[in-house]
Amino acid sequence: MNLPCDVLGIPKPNVTWYRNGEELDLSEKRLQLQEDNSLLIKKLLISDSGMYQCFARNEAGESSLSTWLKVKKRRNERSLATKFMRLRSSGERHNKKPSFVYVA
Repeated sequence: MNLPCDVLGIPKPNVTWYRNGEELDLSEKRLQLQEDNSLLIKKLLISDSGMYQCFARNEAGESSLSTWLKVKKRRNERSLATKFMRLRSSGERHNKKPSFVYVA
């Protein structure tokens, strides 16, 4: 997941990222501050959900941008397909393999 933080300023602003009001520890391997100041979050976890804020500061002042991120549990696609699988057969005797239809 890449969260953008578009900032301009002279001198170049320093960017700090926060989640739920707490500064993020960018030494954590899953979190990376990109050259364009966006925040890259690798291997999202449900616990990554929350309000993210990008603060840009320089001698002229400060500006911020906020966004909400909600991470949901991934559906188990295999179990869903198994749950709705039905066998279709014409009742005739033949050497053909049965066909499967997936119903949503």
